[in-house]
Amino acid sequence: MEQKQVIGIDVSSKKLNLHFLGTKFDFEISNTHESVRDFLKQEKLSVENCIFGAESTGRYHLICQEVLVTKGFEFRLINPILTGKKISTSIRKKKTDKNDAKLIARIISQGEGRIVTLSQLDVTRRTLLRTRRGVVNQRTAVKIIFKELKMMNANSQINMAMKSLEKLIKHMDTCVENIEELALDKNDATKDEKLIQSFPGFGARLSAIVSVETRDFSRFPTATQYKAYVGIDPKVMQSGESLRMGRITKRGNAHLRTAFYLAAQVARCHDPELKEFYLKKKAEGKMTRVAIIAVARKLCERVFAVVKRGTPYEVRQIESQVALA
Repeated sequence: MEQKQVIGIDVSSKKLNLHFLGTKFDFEISNTHESVRDFLKQEKLSVENCIFGAESTGRYHLICQEVLVTKGFEFRLINPILTGKKISTSIRKKKTDKNDAKLIARIISQGEGRIVTLSQLDVTRRTLLRTRRGVVNQRTAVKIIFKELKMMNANSQINMAMKSLEKLIKHMDTCVENIEELALDKNDATKDEKLIQSFPGFGARLSAIVSVETRDFSRFPTATQYKAYVGIDPKVMQSGESLRMGRITKRGNAHLRTAFYLAAQVARCHDPELKEFYLKKKAEGKMTRVAIIAVARKLCERVFAVVKRGTPYEVRQIESQVALA
């Protein structure tokens, strides 16, 4: 059987750089559906003889991903951390669009990257939930501005500006409600979401975020790998025989990390075991935020185990609580 041609794609907002591994062929095309389709036709590429790969870039890779997967090509998505490590360990550490495309092709040829299937192309709910968070963040910024104006010695112009901001905040409130209603249709709730909702702290929205951002729990063999994907695992620092844990890596999915942190704030009050764990960390002298992150890490492990097991979480009562020193 003839070996397939591996093609690496370096993605940016307006263009795609493509490298054919093992050749001197490099191409630059626009990052549009039409350009990708024309390129496939022009180069006479078929699903039988090509494998494509690109970095996960948030949203810029979605166009080429959609065209290629829809047409039946094998398309692999690479974690940017992996390419970053490859570049940092190279001798010249040379980073250009062409070199990045070549590096991506080489990584794909080694079997790395997650294969994107047709069923995974629908990112509607994830997009809606991310959009909601973006609007909420913007609303918070507007509220801060409004609060600052309110503290000033108001005149007619300031009062007019405040009225405009009040209208904007009300409009953003409505916008957030509408987007959330679209994203959290009860008919769209998956089995994983229902299992996650069995945890104190996880309502419909946070469980949906964890579900859509994780996509498939089965692709993580262990809880440790899942925590690394979330970015809630601590840095490990070793020097000789000394081994200590540092701050969380924050190299994973920020949306997942935020969801677990928010859920942990509720779980530390309403889950007896996690409450005891939180109080223990506080008694050790940990700051509140650090203690909550520790709870979030525990919560991440438990959510992973529950979804893998397929049975709801059971809140367990304990006989005593650790008191703060």
